Amino acid sequence: YAKVIEILEPIKSRDVDVTSLRGWSHYRLGMIEEATEDFRQGLEGEPNNPRNLLGLGYCFLLKEEPVMAQRQFSAILEQLPEKQEAMIGMGLAHLRLQNKAAAAELFRKVLASDPENQEARDYLRKAESP
Repeated sequence: YAKVIEILEPIKSRDVDVTSLRGWSHYRLGMIEEATEDFRQGLEGEPNNPRNLLGLGYCFLLKEEPVMAQRQFSAILEQLPEKQEAMIGMGLAHLRLQNKAAAAELFRKVLASDPENQEARDYLRKAESP
């Protein structure tokens, strides 16, 4: 990921492909502030781009801002109601806000379409725990 950033950093384009790739590379390296800025730049050029909305949502989760994360995931789910990554992110935001029932519903929805999704299964256990 560091090499991707090295190549893309000089490209100051707000192109959604460049910003998304740079953002996810920063995210995976734990550089959350940089990733947040990359995703925001991409949304300036294309405000409803699901890749940048998803990345920004996950950045907000890591920054302990679940309400802001929900806004990003909601924007994706309005466009792509079956987007599993957004449903899982929204479920995680609900968990952080102590809304376990809503979280469990989203994780079950993911499992209904993808019964082998271990991530959703693990989070569902957490949502169903006392």
